[in-house]
Amino acid sequence: MEQPDNNVVGAKVRGGDGTEPGESKTEKDETGDPSDAELKGSSNPVESEPTIPVQISNPTKKSEGYGRSYIAYTVTSIHEGKKVDVFRRYSDFVWLRQALEKKFPGCIVPPLPEKAVIGRFQGEFVSQRMRGLERFTTRIMKHDRMKKDPTVLKFLCEQQLPKRNTTKSGTQAKKAFSMLSGLGSAMLNPFASEPSERAETKDDKACEEIEADAQRLHKVLGSLHGASFDLSKSEKNVTKMWLEMGKCLTELGRCEVDASEENFGGILAQIGKCCDRMSVCSAQCVDHSLLHLVEPLKDYVLLVEAVSTMMSNRKKALEDLRIALKDQSKKKAALRKQGGNAAMAKKAEEESTKLVEQRQNTLDTMTKSIVKEVAHFRREKKEDFKRMFEAFVKMRIEQAKRQQEAWESVLGDMQLQA
Repeated sequence: MEQPDNNVVGAKVRGGDGTEPGESKTEKDETGDPSDAELKGSSNPVESEPTIPVQISNPTKKSEGYGRSYIAYTVTSIHEGKKVDVFRRYSDFVWLRQALEKKFPGCIVPPLPEKAVIGRFQGEFVSQRMRGLERFTTRIMKHDRMKKDPTVLKFLCEQQLPKRNTTKSGTQAKKAFSMLSGLGSAMLNPFASEPSERAETKDDKACEEIEADAQRLHKVLGSLHGASFDLSKSEKNVTKMWLEMGKCLTELGRCEVDASEENFGGILAQIGKCCDRMSVCSAQCVDHSLLHLVEPLKDYVLLVEAVSTMMSNRKKALEDLRIALKDQSKKKAALRKQGGNAAMAKKAEEESTKLVEQRQNTLDTMTKSIVKEVAHFRREKKEDFKRMFEAFVKMRIEQAKRQQEAWESVLGDMQLQA
């Protein structure tokens, strides 16, 4: 990959609302599902995987001609005791995630920060995206299986990634899959509309509960994220109001001094300065909330969506098993009709039985992985939420203390001059 040459000026992030940002047409067009060839050989763990943490830095704006530009990032990791720097754009991260989704259907593949339609070169958005990409790579490197996958090693250590299949993006593939569900799936699969040959198991019920919990959690977190963002937005307006009030009181104090009311004018000026302090305090509170509450909440909304994707993968595996069972039932019936003498019917029945065993094994393996993944997710969520909300409460307490101290100081001066 060509080395970047134009640094993007960063800025302290004040936005934590992942609903606004997006990506360019170029990034969409360049992103494609990993091919089976790219994933070949990825079942064997690498001998020495890069160690965490992975750092994302140095956002650089690059042009690819025809008026189209993108941001490239430096991805730094340690491999075999050596520091490795590679340059990646957002679509490279999408490629990696699609590869992991394909390879690990029974795992929670970490989410990427959302795309943007406008403002994707602005410092605030770039800084926010970098943090999201760093969370993505860090979660991968903390995952026992994903961190050992050769695709991850290739992403972190090789300057040039394989050419992508650009005929269909991951989003397009999902849309195409959704079109094949329901009636479309029933038309393509002659067994899909027939009664199931498999009774519901305890694992099925447990997974249904997991999926229902994920849906409830997604709804609550989405609402909480929206409320926290609205609160920060409101407090940002309050910051401006405090600043304006401070200016007005300071000016009013000057007027009183000019009218030979020096003591009263001085008190008004003090109140004006206190309003300025309130403005600074409120701005710090907004910055803290956006960075440590609003943005993490949005990240968790996306992470819960990844849980739902994992559960959808199990549903697909379960449906595949049911289809195989129905096919097996038909093949056995055909064999019985021919008295067990027809070689072709017997071979078909044996093949259908083998397919059932393969799909049952796939489902069992996926279910085992899901149970482990969900248990880990719940532990991590509890720890993350505890840190997140403790920081939020402490920040609010500190803000209230600073405000009280400032106003008490002004009140004391007023009483002394009374």
